[in-house]
Amino acid sequence: MALAIERSLECELLSQQSFVRPILDLGCGDGLFASILFAENVDTGIDSSQEEVKQALRCAIYNELITCSGDKIPKDDESYHTVFSNSVLEHISDLDSVLREVNRLLAPGGCFYVTIPTDRFETYSAGARFFRGFGLGGLAKHYGALYNRFWRHYNVHDRAGWQKRFQMSGFKVVDVHSYDPPAICLINDLLTPLAFPSFLFKKTLHRWVASATLRRLYLGAVYSFAQWATWRFGSGEGGGLILFHLTKP
Repeated sequence: MALAIERSLECELLSQQSFVRPILDLGCGDGLFASILFAENVDTGIDSSQEEVKQALRCAIYNELITCSGDKIPKDDESYHTVFSNSVLEHISDLDSVLREVNRLLAPGGCFYVTIPTDRFETYSAGARFFRGFGLGGLAKHYGALYNRFWRHYNVHDRAGWQKRFQMSGFKVVDVHSYDPPAICLINDLLTPLAFPSFLFKKTLHRWVASATLRRLYLGAVYSFAQWATWRFGSGEGGGLILFHLTKP
């Protein structure tokens, strides 16, 4: 449920952007997000995980799927007019190489849409709030570092830090949107333990849901809560995540 709330906010934001073909999905994963966001097929999806690419094939949303690393994509220069990456860049250790590769693949004037967490993401977590509430700022900071290690966030910056990183790779910032405000970050954090079975299913069965039939028994209540939470708390500045609209000059 936590992931669904976060992804729904991202889907809403990205659905308001202009996607000019050809389109590249950088870090497509199992293809579920793209299958919800797009009514028509995406030109290319790439991911470093062969298993995720196999799952993406079942979504039938990509014209082409490639298993490769983000810094070595077997495509010609300026092959795409749009590249998007949804909650991926924070997990890439050698990020600058990937950004240079995206710049190579993007045609002049093309758009690069990126959703990523900021340094506020861990600050808004339940554990960090707990320690700060007792005046334990040092422990809150250590918890934040542990939080990022657990989620494999290799790149954690504030808005200015991310902007500088993109500009160093040759991109121009067109627009920035903040989302996932403190209340949503806290709700997601508190809901995360309930997702443990889904994480097990993903690791063992390679899908988030063990049984679609059983899911239908509780999906209505889950959907109603997620809809209410995103309506009540989903907007506002100072969010823990951010959408960058970048372009290649």
